[in-house]
Amino acid sequence: MKKLHWLLLAVFIIFSACEKEEELTPSSSNSISIGCEEECNEWERCTNISQDFFGFEMACRPKLKLYTSHGNWSGELNVIDESGNIHLYQLENLKSITQGLQNISIDFPEYGSTSHLILNFINSETLEFTINDMVYDPHVQSNVLYNGTGQLIHTGGSADTVLEFNCDFTFENKNYSVSFSATRYN
Repeated sequence: MKKLHWLLLAVFIIFSACEKEEELTPSSSNSISIGCEEECNEWERCTNISQDFFGFEMACRPKLKLYTSHGNWSGELNVIDESGNIHLYQLENLKSITQGLQNISIDFPEYGSTSHLILNFINSETLEFTINDMVYDPHVQSNVLYNGTGQLIHTGGSADTVLEFNCDFTFENKNYSVSFSATRYN
């Protein structure tokens, strides 16, 4: 009789897991609403927020939180001057937070403090973003206006995502190009 109870429990868990996965499938209108009390918009996803092993409490949460809720970013910043010289900088342990539904703020190191670079997402499917923000640039050792575009690129799950962007800035009447590529680590 105990084996039958364990078998029924295993079947219940398997069907619950399948049902949960099905609930998270996006509809054709870019929203996910099955399982959530309200309809999620294109910048949200319906996810289990319950801490209870046997219960499911579903709610809409920002999609971008997948890329800020755990781990920090580390990568290489390449600054190219007007002469074509490339200056490489390793940026490590960059913290990020989700701001609203369409922005991520990434801490950029600055000598003695931290500056923040805002990524303004413009496409909820491709995760493309624009940058038009003042940030400390390590090459010119000053705050400059980065202006450009980028994307979060999936190479697997959200933990394996690559952050890439390309920007331009002008400092003391000289033009510079910037490229950045980073991955997350826990």
